[in-house]
Amino acid sequence: MRPSGLGAPLLACLLLSACAPSSPRMRLGSLPFPGIASLYAPLDPRDIRPHRADSYFAHPDAERGTIYTCRAGFLDLSHVREYTDFTRFVFRAAEPLLLSSGGSFSTEWSGALVTWIVTPPPALAALPETDRRRLAREIALRAAQRAAVQLGTYHELATWYGHSTIPGISEQRSAFTWDDTTSHLVAARVGARALRSPFSDWDHAVTWALHAELLALHAAPRHTHDLAVDLTRGLWFKDGRPLRRDLDTGLDPSTSKVPWTVPGLPWCQGLAPLPLGLPTLDAVEGLDARDAVLITFQPSAAIAERMTGQHPPPTTLVGDQVLLDAVERLRRELSATTPNP
Repeated sequence: MRPSGLGAPLLACLLLSACAPSSPRMRLGSLPFPGIASLYAPLDPRDIRPHRADSYFAHPDAERGTIYTCRAGFLDLSHVREYTDFTRFVFRAAEPLLLSSGGSFSTEWSGALVTWIVTPPPALAALPETDRRRLAREIALRAAQRAAVQLGTYHELATWYGHSTIPGISEQRSAFTWDDTTSHLVAARVGARALRSPFSDWDHAVTWALHAELLALHAAPRHTHDLAVDLTRGLWFKDGRPLRRDLDTGLDPSTSKVPWTVPGLPWCQGLAPLPLGLPTLDAVEGLDARDAVLITFQPSAAIAERMTGQHPPPTTLVGDQVLLDAVERLRRELSATTPNP
């Protein structure tokens, strides 16, 4: 984390981790279907263990794996956990900056330097203190939810266009599988539940919020998960490789994402997919906060060129639109060979 433009008290707070946690690290995920090196790990919801924010790789205690839910389809638990942790990271770094004169903070993610530039809305300073703090908290929370999806979307794009967590091992096979983009939105929901909960301990708050969210999404038992995988074999995946990619990220404010669910599951009869979206910042209790927290990405030149199609590419990619444009570019690339909806 690289704070800048901060007053001395706030800088000390950040450096001592008194008001902001360290940036989450990558967790070991799993593809939603079996195959060589797919790390496929189907989970029964009853086997999920408590959250641990300091857990970065696979553990033998069901911190990772794939869950099937009747209302949101397949979820990658590692994605849900890591991007839930990012909601806390962004929230706790952005909130004090909104209450001061602004500034920025950064982290490394998927081969890029990611920076958030915080500019408090001018009208925020004129509010009574109680209202100012309440609105700053709400703006930071909504920005944190959006960040979970922004970071997840960037990761999928970067791995499709050549970034590898382990050099030399391509991750393109796992980019934009049908559990990914939904997991990012679910992480934003879990993060908001945890941040709004009465629990002061983050791991306890996330454990509670995750179970509440899975209950709301009607997480299915293992036998239903196995049936869902069998029903998608040859349609969504074949021979350990995906046949389809889910490019609906949920970042477009004009529409909600409809998760991919598997029809014909007895456990899920009468349960429709739950439309998933993100809260906007254009009217936070009447306050326009669209420019309050701006995300930027500085990837390698090669990744930036592939994502944007520009030569030379921009050194900095700014905001949601660059991600949405890159996803549409990828959709066009896939349209000739992949039956994407």
